[in-house]
Amino acid sequence: MTSIINTGGSSVSGILIHDLHMQSLPLADEGINVSGDGEIKSIRMESAVLVAVGILVAGNGPWRVHDCQIRTDDTALVVDADSCVITGNWLSGDTAGALIVNGDDNVIVGNFFRTGVFVNGDDNTIVGNTIRMFNGPDNAVIVAGDRNYVGDNRYVNDAGGTPSAVGLEIVSGATDTIVGVNDFAQATLPITDAGTGTIYKNTRELTWTVAGTLSTGTGVDRRRLPEDVFIIDAATAVDTAPTDATLIVDFHLNGTTIFTTQGNRPTVAIAGNDSGLAIPDVTAGAAAQYLTMDIDQIGSTVAGADLTGIVRYVNVGVTG
Repeated sequence: MTSIINTGGSSVSGILIHDLHMQSLPLADEGINVSGDGEIKSIRMESAVLVAVGILVAGNGPWRVHDCQIRTDDTALVVDADSCVITGNWLSGDTAGALIVNGDDNVIVGNFFRTGVFVNGDDNTIVGNTIRMFNGPDNAVIVAGDRNYVGDNRYVNDAGGTPSAVGLEIVSGATDTIVGVNDFAQATLPITDAGTGTIYKNTRELTWTVAGTLSTGTGVDRRRLPEDVFIIDAATAVDTAPTDATLIVDFHLNGTTIFTTQGNRPTVAIAGNDSGLAIPDVTAGAAAQYLTMDIDQIGSTVAGADLTGIVRYVNVGVTG
């Protein structure tokens, strides 16, 4: 392993590296590889196409990395340390992304990324950043750790480029991610969520009510989407429970079900009153599209009565 600047594998406290202009760097694994704690500021790394990682910070931390401009052949910055502040940087990598966060309790705020961000550690805060993809991974922000907060970030499609596949991807195995208001509307899919226990802040609801005894039918009562949205889940409840057959409700976006897997539709059990939360297959809705509610099946002896249906969503456009 080779580095231009390194601590020789030792953990050193109080490191200060600043005001360096590193241009046309030779072949190296990292431009800067340091372990311990300290501050890295005002580093300009240009034409570093032979450097795999621009800066790697490790050790117990904390580190403060700020006001740097890094472009490398692989990843601009790797944070293996904990309790760091990464702010005010311009970072550009390649297929491995601009930033990889493997440590915990770090704050990533106010940066400009030219490729994607990977969050593998836990309890990190990713807020107020702009991601403008021109190359790199298909997805702008990828969260794999636990209890990470992602809010007030913006994805911007590169002029003339193909939109990022996903603005925010929460992968299987990630738990308790907290998602604030983000602007990922320019991505093909603003959000995909395969994690567990995700908490969405600033959620909104669309509600339908059907009074009296229920009957099957296609919904005509439209609910217009005010912005581009990510549909989180849907649920139904009845005051009078169905008997001898379940009560099944479907929700349609512009006339097409959001439950492609029909077995996942909100379903109230026999003698039950609440469907619980149902996760749709179709989660991306565009401004001015509309949702309707269908009643697909009712109880066979007692149909059920006084139905409420709810679709919960979060805006993914600029207005939040």
